[in-house]
Amino acid sequence: MDICTQVRWQVRSCLAGGTRPGTGLDVIPAATFIAVAEAHFVTDVSAFKAENTAARLTSDPLRRRFEFNPLRGRPFLRGYGPGYLAPVSDLIPGKGSPLGIYYTGMARHRSAFAQDLGDLFEAYVGRQLGLWPEAEVVSEITYGRDNKRSVDWIVVTDELVLLVEVKSVRPTQHLRLATDKRVEEARRMLGRAYEQIDNTATLVARRQKEFMSIPADRPVQGLIVTMEPFHIANAPFQRIRQPSAAVPVSVCSVGDLESLVTITDAPISRLLIERASDPQRSTYGLSEAFAGHARTRNAVLDEGWNSYPWRGSANRLSP
Repeated sequence: MDICTQVRWQVRSCLAGGTRPGTGLDVIPAATFIAVAEAHFVTDVSAFKAENTAARLTSDPLRRRFEFNPLRGRPFLRGYGPGYLAPVSDLIPGKGSPLGIYYTGMARHRSAFAQDLGDLFEAYVGRQLGLWPEAEVVSEITYGRDNKRSVDWIVVTDELVLLVEVKSVRPTQHLRLATDKRVEEARRMLGRAYEQIDNTATLVARRQKEFMSIPADRPVQGLIVTMEPFHIANAPFQRIRQPSAAVPVSVCSVGDLESLVTITDAPISRLLIERASDPQRSTYGLSEAFAGHARTRNAVLDEGWNSYPWRGSANRLSP
Protein backbone atom coordinates (compact mmCIF):
# COMPACT_ATOMS: atom_id res chain seq x y z
CA MET A 1 0.00 0.00 0.00
CA ASP A 2 1.55 3.34 -1.05
CA ILE A 3 1.56 6.32 1.31
CA CYS A 4 -1.12 8.23 -0.61
CA THR A 5 -3.48 5.25 -0.31
CA GLN A 6 -2.66 5.01 3.40
CA VAL A 7 -3.52 8.66 4.00
CA ARG A 8 -6.75 8.49 1.97
CA TRP A 9 -7.83 5.40 3.91
CA GLN A 10 -7.06 7.10 7.23
CA VAL A 11 -9.18 10.12 6.34
CA ARG A 12 -12.13 7.97 5.27
CA SER A 13 -11.77 5.84 8.40
CA CYS A 14 -11.66 8.91 10.66
CA LEU A 15 -14.74 10.40 9.06
CA ALA A 16 -16.54 7.12 9.53
CA GLY A 17 -15.49 7.04 13.16
CA GLY A 18 -13.52 3.83 12.80
CA THR A 19 -9.97 2.58 13.07
CA ARG A 20 -7.94 0.05 11.25
CA PRO A 21 -4.92 -1.65 12.84
CA GLY A 22 -1.76 -0.90 10.91
CA THR A 23 -2.77 2.50 9.50
CA GLY A 24 -1.54 4.59 12.43
CA LEU A 25 -5.05 5.23 13.80
CA ASP A 26 -4.25 2.72 16.52
CA VAL A 27 -1.59 5.26 17.63
CA ILE A 28 -3.20 8.62 16.78
CA PRO A 29 -6.84 9.03 17.96
CA ALA A 30 -9.35 9.76 15.20
CA ALA A 31 -10.47 12.96 16.96
CA THR A 32 -6.90 14.27 16.92
CA PHE A 33 -6.52 13.33 13.28
CA ILE A 34 -9.68 15.25 12.33
CA ALA A 35 -8.76 18.29 14.46
CA VAL A 36 -5.33 18.57 12.83
CA ALA A 37 -6.83 18.07 9.36
CA GLU A 38 -9.38 20.83 9.90
CA ALA A 39 -6.78 23.24 11.26
CA HIS A 40 -4.01 22.63 8.72
CA PHE A 41 -5.12 20.46 5.79
CA VAL A 42 -8.57 21.72 4.79
CA THR A 43 -9.77 24.83 2.95
CA ASP A 44 -12.84 25.88 0.98
CA VAL A 45 -13.21 27.00 -2.61
CA SER A 46 -13.35 30.74 -1.95
CA ALA A 47 -10.22 30.68 0.23
CA PHE A 48 -8.44 28.53 -2.34
CA LYS A 49 -9.25 30.97 -5.16
CA ALA A 50 -8.17 33.99 -3.12
CA GLU A 51 -4.84 32.42 -2.17
CA ASN A 52 -4.26 31.24 -5.73
CA THR A 53 -4.89 34.72 -7.16
CA ALA A 54 -2.62 36.41 -4.64
CA ALA A 55 0.27 34.04 -5.36
CA ARG A 56 0.21 34.14 -9.16
CA LEU A 57 3.25 35.65 -10.87
CA THR A 58 2.45 34.76 -14.47
CA SER A 59 -0.58 34.27 -16.69
CA ASP A 60 1.29 31.84 -18.96
CA PRO A 61 -0.53 28.47 -18.70
CA LEU A 62 2.65 26.59 -19.68
CA ARG A 63 4.46 27.99 -16.65
CA ARG A 64 1.60 27.49 -14.22
CA ARG A 65 2.95 24.14 -12.99
CA PHE A 66 6.06 25.87 -11.61
CA GLU A 67 4.04 28.28 -9.48
CA PHE A 68 2.69 27.89 -5.98
CA ASN A 69 -0.32 25.60 -5.72
CA PRO A 70 -2.52 26.35 -2.67
CA LEU A 71 -3.30 22.62 -2.48
CA ARG A 72 0.26 22.06 -1.27
CA GLY A 73 -0.63 23.97 1.87
CA ARG A 74 -4.17 22.61 2.24
CA PRO A 75 -4.73 19.54 0.05
CA PHE A 76 -8.38 18.98 1.07
CA LEU A 77 -11.46 20.99 0.04
CA ARG A 78 -14.71 21.08 1.95
CA GLY A 79 -18.09 21.88 0.46
CA TYR A 80 -18.43 18.97 -1.96
CA GLY A 81 -20.71 16.77 0.09
CA PRO A 82 -19.82 14.67 3.14
CA GLY A 83 -16.15 14.56 4.08
CA TYR A 84 -13.36 16.17 2.11
CA LEU A 85 -12.33 16.28 -1.53
CA ALA A 86 -8.64 15.83 -2.40
CA PRO A 87 -8.26 17.08 -6.01
CA VAL A 88 -4.61 15.91 -6.10
CA SER A 89 -4.21 13.12 -3.57
CA ASP A 90 -0.46 12.89 -4.16
CA LEU A 91 -0.09 16.28 -2.44
CA ILE A 92 -1.45 14.96 0.86
CA PRO A 93 1.79 13.38 2.18
CA GLY A 94 3.75 16.49 1.18
CA LYS A 95 1.80 18.57 3.67
CA GLY A 96 3.22 16.43 6.47
CA SER A 97 6.72 16.40 5.00
CA PRO A 98 9.54 18.68 6.20
CA LEU A 99 8.72 21.10 3.38
CA GLY A 100 5.05 21.20 4.36
CA ILE A 101 5.93 21.71 8.01
CA TYR A 102 8.29 24.51 6.98
CA TYR A 103 5.54 26.52 5.29
CA THR A 104 3.14 25.88 8.17
CA GLY A 105 5.72 27.09 10.67
CA MET A 106 6.66 30.13 8.61
CA ALA A 107 3.02 31.16 8.24
CA ARG A 108 2.50 31.00 11.99
CA HIS A 109 5.83 32.09 13.53
CA ARG A 110 7.67 33.90 10.70
CA SER A 111 11.33 34.73 11.37
CA ALA A 112 11.46 33.04 14.77
CA PHE A 113 10.58 29.73 13.15
CA ALA A 114 13.12 30.28 10.37
CA GLN A 115 15.88 30.92 12.89
CA ASP A 116 15.07 27.83 14.95
CA LEU A 117 14.78 25.70 11.85
CA GLY A 118 18.10 26.98 10.54
CA ASP A 119 19.85 26.03 13.79
CA LEU A 120 18.31 22.56 13.79
CA PHE A 121 19.07 22.03 10.11
CA GLU A 122 22.70 22.99 10.66
CA ALA A 123 22.96 20.46 13.48
CA TYR A 124 21.29 17.80 11.32
CA VAL A 125 23.81 18.33 8.52
CA GLY A 126 26.57 17.85 11.11
CA ARG A 127 25.06 14.50 12.10
CA GLN A 128 25.02 13.43 8.46
CA LEU A 129 28.65 14.45 8.00
CA GLY A 130 29.46 12.37 11.06
CA LEU A 131 28.58 9.26 9.02
CA TRP A 132 31.50 9.96 6.66
CA PRO A 133 33.96 7.10 7.21
CA GLU A 134 37.42 8.06 8.49
CA ALA A 135 36.62 11.77 8.53
CA GLU A 136 37.03 14.33 11.31
CA VAL A 137 34.14 16.78 11.49
CA VAL A 138 34.96 20.15 13.06
CA SER A 139 32.18 22.54 14.04
CA GLU A 140 32.12 26.27 13.37
CA ILE A 141 35.26 28.12 14.50
CA THR A 142 35.17 31.60 16.01
CA TYR A 143 38.20 33.81 15.42
CA GLY A 144 39.57 37.30 15.84
CA ARG A 145 38.77 39.98 18.39
CA ASP A 146 35.24 40.33 17.05
CA ASN A 147 34.52 36.59 17.34
CA LYS A 148 33.78 36.18 13.66
CA ARG A 149 32.61 32.80 12.45
CA SER A 150 33.87 30.31 9.90
CA VAL A 151 31.72 28.02 7.79
CA ASP A 152 29.33 25.81 9.74
CA TRP A 153 31.31 22.56 9.39
CA ILE A 154 34.80 21.54 8.28
CA VAL A 155 35.39 17.95 7.22
CA VAL A 156 39.01 16.79 7.31
CA THR A 157 40.19 13.57 5.66
CA ASP A 158 43.61 12.32 4.56
CA GLU A 159 42.91 13.52 1.02
CA LEU A 160 40.64 16.56 1.33
CA VAL A 161 39.41 19.45 3.44
CA LEU A 162 35.72 20.17 2.77
CA LEU A 163 34.26 23.48 3.95
CA VAL A 164 30.51 23.09 4.46
CA GLU A 165 28.07 25.99 4.72
CA VAL A 166 24.45 25.16 5.53
CA LYS A 167 21.53 27.19 4.14
CA SER A 168 17.96 26.28 5.09
CA VAL A 169 16.58 27.63 1.81
CA ARG A 170 14.61 26.33 -1.15
CA PRO A 171 14.06 27.79 -4.64
CA THR A 172 11.44 30.54 -4.73
CA GLN A 173 8.90 31.08 -7.48
CA HIS A 174 11.22 33.57 -9.16
CA LEU A 175 13.79 30.81 -9.63
CA ARG A 176 11.28 28.16 -10.66
CA LEU A 177 9.74 30.53 -13.22
CA ALA A 178 13.06 32.08 -14.32
CA THR A 179 11.71 35.62 -13.90
CA ASP A 180 13.80 38.77 -14.17
CA LYS A 181 14.49 38.49 -10.43
CA ARG A 182 16.01 35.00 -10.64
CA VAL A 183 19.65 36.16 -10.44
CA GLU A 184 18.92 38.49 -7.54
CA GLU A 185 17.07 35.70 -5.72
CA ALA A 186 19.85 33.16 -6.22
CA ARG A 187 22.47 35.58 -4.91
CA ARG A 188 20.26 36.50 -1.97
CA MET A 189 19.90 32.89 -0.90
CA LEU A 190 23.34 31.46 -1.75
CA GLY A 191 25.73 34.39 -2.18
CA ARG A 192 26.69 34.64 1.49
CA ALA A 193 27.54 30.93 1.56
CA TYR A 194 30.06 31.33 -1.27
CA GLU A 195 31.64 34.24 0.59
CA GLN A 196 31.87 32.27 3.83
CA ILE A 197 33.57 29.36 2.09
CA ASP A 198 36.05 31.63 0.33
CA ASN A 199 36.85 33.50 3.55
CA THR A 200 37.37 30.29 5.54
CA ALA A 201 39.59 28.83 2.80
CA THR A 202 41.73 31.98 2.97
CA LEU A 203 42.04 31.71 6.76
CA VAL A 204 43.13 28.09 6.49
CA ALA A 205 45.69 28.88 3.78
CA ARG A 206 47.11 31.86 5.69
CA ARG A 207 47.40 29.75 8.86
CA GLN A 208 45.21 31.98 11.01
CA LYS A 209 45.96 30.83 14.55
CA GLU A 210 42.44 29.59 15.28
CA PHE A 211 42.64 27.39 12.17
CA MET A 212 46.03 25.80 12.78
CA SER A 213 44.37 22.42 13.45
CA ILE A 214 42.96 22.41 9.90
CA PRO A 215 45.59 21.06 7.48
CA ALA A 216 46.67 23.21 4.55
CA ASP A 217 48.62 20.53 2.69
CA ARG A 218 45.75 18.98 0.71
CA PRO A 219 42.99 20.05 -1.67
CA VAL A 220 40.24 22.27 -0.27
CA GLN A 221 36.67 22.33 -1.59
CA GLY A 222 33.46 24.02 -0.55
CA LEU A 223 29.99 22.52 -0.27
CA ILE A 224 26.77 24.50 0.19
CA VAL A 225 24.03 22.26 1.61
CA THR A 226 20.46 23.45 1.05
CA MET A 227 17.19 22.12 2.41
CA GLU A 228 15.70 21.66 -1.06
CA PRO A 229 17.43 21.07 -4.42
CA PHE A 230 18.68 23.95 -6.55
CA HIS A 231 18.79 21.74 -9.60
CA ILE A 232 21.14 23.69 -11.89
CA ALA A 233 23.07 25.71 -9.32
CA ASN A 234 26.36 24.09 -10.41
CA ALA A 235 25.87 24.91 -14.09
CA PRO A 236 28.45 27.44 -15.41
CA PHE A 237 25.84 30.03 -16.40
CA GLN A 238 24.53 29.98 -12.81
CA ARG A 239 27.89 29.79 -11.06
CA ILE A 240 29.35 32.89 -12.73
CA ARG A 241 26.58 35.00 -11.22
CA GLN A 242 27.60 34.09 -7.67
CA PRO A 243 30.54 35.55 -5.71
CA SER A 244 33.92 34.15 -6.76
CA ALA A 245 35.81 31.72 -4.54
CA ALA A 246 39.41 30.56 -4.51
CA VAL A 247 38.36 26.90 -4.15
CA PRO A 248 35.86 24.74 -6.06
CA VAL A 249 32.35 25.12 -4.59
CA SER A 250 29.34 22.89 -5.21
CA VAL A 251 25.72 23.22 -4.17
CA CYS A 252 23.79 20.14 -3.06
CA SER A 253 20.55 19.40 -1.28
CA VAL A 254 20.53 17.63 2.06
CA GLY A 255 19.06 14.65 0.21
CA ASP A 256 22.22 14.50 -1.91
CA LEU A 257 24.32 14.64 1.25
CA GLU A 258 22.30 11.87 2.90
CA SER A 259 23.15 9.71 -0.10
CA LEU A 260 26.77 10.81 -0.45
CA VAL A 261 27.82 9.80 3.07
CA THR A 262 26.54 6.24 2.56
CA ILE A 263 28.85 5.40 -0.39
CA THR A 264 30.88 2.29 0.45
CA ASP A 265 32.76 1.22 -2.68
CA ALA A 266 35.15 4.20 -2.97
CA PRO A 267 36.57 6.90 -0.67
CA ILE A 268 34.18 9.84 -0.70
CA SER A 269 37.04 12.35 -0.66
CA ARG A 270 38.57 10.83 -3.76
CA LEU A 271 35.25 10.91 -5.57
CA LEU A 272 34.83 14.61 -4.78
CA ILE A 273 38.37 15.39 -5.96
CA GLU A 274 37.84 13.49 -9.22
CA ARG A 275 34.51 15.23 -9.81
CA ALA A 276 36.00 18.69 -9.22
CA SER A 277 38.75 18.01 -11.78
CA ASP A 278 36.28 16.94 -14.48
CA PRO A 279 34.98 19.98 -16.43
CA GLN A 280 31.70 18.25 -17.20
CA ARG A 281 30.92 16.18 -14.09
CA SER A 282 31.74 19.13 -11.84
CA THR A 283 28.62 20.82 -13.20
CA TYR A 284 26.39 17.88 -12.23
CA GLY A 285 24.50 17.49 -8.99
CA LEU A 286 26.16 15.08 -6.55
CA SER A 287 23.51 12.39 -6.99
CA GLU A 288 23.96 12.42 -10.77
CA ALA A 289 27.76 12.55 -10.54
CA PHE A 290 27.95 9.58 -8.19
CA ALA A 291 25.14 7.43 -9.55
CA GLY A 292 25.79 3.68 -9.55
CA HIS A 293 28.01 3.52 -6.46
CA ALA A 294 27.31 0.95 -3.74
CA ARG A 295 25.72 2.39 -0.62
CA THR A 296 24.76 1.31 2.84
CA ARG A 297 21.70 2.45 4.80
CA ASN A 298 21.76 5.89 6.35
CA ALA A 299 21.96 5.36 10.11
CA VAL A 300 20.68 8.86 10.96
CA LEU A 301 17.56 8.39 8.82
CA ASP A 302 16.98 4.93 10.29
CA GLU A 303 17.27 6.33 13.81
CA GLY A 304 14.77 9.05 12.99
CA TRP A 305 12.28 6.62 11.48
CA ASN A 306 12.59 4.21 14.39
CA SER A 307 11.75 7.03 16.82
CA TYR A 308 8.21 7.44 15.42
CA PRO A 309 5.40 5.91 17.51
CA TRP A 310 3.64 4.63 14.38
CA ARG A 311 6.72 2.83 13.05
CA GLY A 312 5.30 -0.58 13.89
CA SER A 313 2.08 0.15 12.05
CA ALA A 314 3.94 1.34 8.97
CA ASN A 315 6.23 -1.67 8.98
CA ARG A 316 3.26 -4.01 8.96
CA LEU A 317 2.08 -2.35 5.77
CA SER A 318 5.41 -2.77 4.03
CA PRO A 319 5.69 -5.58 1.47
